[in-house]
Order: sequence, then structure tokens, then C-alpha cells
Amino acid sequence: MVHEVVVAENTKLKHVLSGGGLKVFGSKSTIPLLLDLGSHGVCVMLPRAFRTVSALPRTLGNNVGQCQRQQLHVKIDSPHRLTVVLESGLERTLTTDWIVDNSNEARDPMTNQKVHNVGFDLSSPLTIQQVTCDATLLNLCCGNDQQFTIDLNWLTHTLASSSSTQFDPLPTALSAHSAIPRVNYNEVINSDEGLYQWTSALADTGLCIVENAPLKENTVTKAAGRIAPPIETLYGSIFDVRTETNPINIAYTNAGLRHHQDLAYYESPPGLQFLHCLAFDDTIVGGQSTFLDTFVLVNLLREENPAAYETFTKIPATFQKDHVDRENPAQFFYRRPHVTTNATGDVTQVFWSPAFEGPLHMDPATADALGYASEGDAVDAYYEAYRAFTQLLLNRDILEKWEINLRAKEGELLSFNQRRMLHGREAFHGKGERHFQGCYVGEGDFASRHRVLDLKYGVGVRGKENVQRLSNGCHR
Repeated sequence: MVHEVVVAENTKLKHVLSGGGLKVFGSKSTIPLLLDLGSHGVCVMLPRAFRTVSALPRTLGNNVGQCQRQQLHVKIDSPHRLTVVLESGLERTLTTDWIVDNSNEARDPMTNQKVHNVGFDLSSPLTIQQVTCDATLLNLCCGNDQQFTIDLNWLTHTLASSSSTQFDPLPTALSAHSAIPRVNYNEVINSDEGLYQWTSALADTGLCIVENAPLKENTVTKAAGRIAPPIETLYGSIFDVRTETNPINIAYTNAGLRHHQDLAYYESPPGLQFLHCLAFDDTIVGGQSTFLDTFVLVNLLREENPAAYETFTKIPATFQKDHVDRENPAQFFYRRPHVTTNATGDVTQVFWSPAFEGPLHMDPATADALGYASEGDAVDAYYEAYRAFTQLLLNRDILEKWEINLRAKEGELLSFNQRRMLHGREAFHGKGERHFQGCYVGEGDFASRHRVLDLKYGVGVRGKENVQRLSNGCHR
């Protein structure tokens, strides 16, 4: 059985697997390559840079960044599978279905939308007849002269993005003694470079303060709009946080607020929250803002009480906004576990909002499906886990190490990923005014904006995810 691999222009290699021998035909190549012919494989060293947009449909443009020298080993394992080994040693198996489904031919070249799909177009996997690599493409030839291509640059970065360790948010978690990232309002408003500094800080740590914002109403939506249009919620596209006579939310009083997330009863709670300090009189006593990283808390729970952690990943809690005595009556109900994970067990989302929790729903069938001996055992397990988590929030040693406590200054705009950072407020009193205006931006919109900016001003490469887990479960 002979497999022919075309490595570059005018260079052909024939790997005769049946006899274990190797024959090389031709030697000319206008493109410098390093060929390392290991067992049943070929190693290709790509050029340092190729940035022609027309030749690379998955490339955004000349500002995407250079393709560093990528070394690939390609081995045919079976009629339907091949193995690719990256320079880092990372090894991935590609099936013909995967290659066809992600090929250039499967997508519209203008919109990059898929127009072909193996589920609709193929009744069974295609059989490999030939695999070739040139300077930019992996080429798959199957029966009936069907040809499929994948950009090697895109393939290399996509396969590298499958590793989960690089998305761990714990190394960049802010502690009580960390310097909070800060950016200047005018730089955010007037330059994309300044905007990139802002989104980078939010992606890395989940919290950033925008300084020197004008003391004008609606400034918060102008700033947030640089990332994405503020989303409309039950509280409108902009809201005021100040003491009111007939509040529709406890936040509109002077009461203290325990650590929580907003709108956990939404199917997809907002990602970024922005709070612009318009007034904070010196006569006000208290009212400091507090923040805690959910990834830190859940990691502590997993280390100290594995059983409670497992319970929090299994039993759905109820989040609700049951409030009809208001101008815009609300009947929001949503059930989900407090902690969700990806396929490899990494925490991707945490949901915590005690003031907006409804009754735990449990029955014998659900308890049995979750692995509990009885309904009562499931309920007991839930509340044991709940107490374990709240004890972390009350632990003075943990708070002294991890709770961020700050008194916002007038003109400061607090921006944070409220799907990652729990926020709260100390109670306050005294004559004077404490007034913030706020709004939200969707997590997906933020992540997209940051990735695009990273392609232009950072080290982003299209097809390679480099954003940490943002607590929206979208990638690793």
C-alpha cells in the first residue's frame, strides 16, 4: 500500500508502508522546508510569514500577525483517520469527517459561514486516498476526486487551542492586596489602543476602574458602548443606584448587599457590569464596594469539601425574580446548578445570588437520577453544600486575603465581569448623596470585541483562543 505525500512545489515523497521502506522522488522546492521523515510520517517546517488575504480565507487581514515557524508531523493511521503532531509535541487525531466539516470548501468565502455539513452531505465517512501538505494548506483527496483543504496556520492554532490549562483564570485572580487595573476615560473613548487595554484588564482579572469620567449622566452607556451596545434588561438599558422612597430593588436603599451576581434568574445573565460614580459625598459613612472572584471561591470549595463541590455541580438551584407589584411586573424563574463545568471538569460558570433564590425543587425521580438514595438525602446534600460555600464567604481569613474593598471616587467608573466577580456593598448612612449609574454588556459581545482588538493590537491569532474562561462557558 503506497501513500504519496506532496510536501512542497516539485517535491514528492512516497512512503511505502507495506515494505517499511522509503522512496524520495524529486528535490526541487522554491519554498524552504525542513523535512524530518520519522516513522510513517513527514515533518513540515512552514515559512515564518505568509499574510496574503486571498490565499488564506480564515485570515482577517494584514494586521492579524505573522505565522511563526510551525512544525507539523502528519501520519495516516487508517482509511478515515490521520494524526497531526505539532512542534510542541501536542498530538491530535483528525478524521475525514472533521477535515471535511472544517475545510475551506465547507464555508462561504465572503461570510465564513458554513454552507456544507457532513451530517447533510455525507452518509458515511470518506476514505483517504491522498494527503498532501504545501506551504499553506493541508490537502485531503478522497474518492471520486473529492478535494478538501485546510489552512495549516488555522489548523495549527485551532488544535493548540484545545488545551485547557492556558485558560485557567486563577493565576490572574485579584486579591485584597492586588493593584486594581486602571485606564483613562479619554483613552478608552478616543482610541482603540486604549480600549484594548481596558478589555485586556477585564479579560485577565475581571475588574478594572476607568478614571476621570465626566460627571454627566449617560456617560456610563457611552463608555460601555465602546465595547458593545448596552443590553436592555428588566431595569432598562441604564439604571440609577441611589436611595429611593419606594425601591423596586434592595440595591436602591442604603442597606448592605452581600456578595452576589445580578440577574441570575435570566437564561443568560449579563456579563459586564458598569457602575459610574456620579456622587459620593464625604458625609456618607460606609457604602464601600466589595468584590470576590468566584473562581477562587469555588476552587477553595473543591479543595476543602469535595463532596459539597460535587453537589453544587449537580443539584439545580432556583433563581427567580417574582415581583408583580411594580410598573413592569416580573415573573422570572430559572433552574441550574450553582457551578457548571466543561467536559474535562474545569469550572466554567458560577451562579450565586442569595437574594434572588427560590425554593429548591426536588422529587424522588430527580434524586434517583442524580444518584441519591432518597429525595430527603438530595435536599440534605444541597443545604450541606450551601452552608459550606457560605462559610467561605464568611471566613475572615479568606476575606482578608481575597475580598477587594474600595470606596469609589466621583468620576470613577467601576467595570467588572459580574459573571466572574461577585460584588456587594457595605451599608451606609449620613446626610448627602451616593449616586451611581449603571448598565450591562453581554459576555459574548465583550469576548468578541476583545478578540478582534487582540488580533490588531495584541498577540491574537484567528482560530486560536487566548481568552481565559470568562465564566460564560463558551470556550474551555
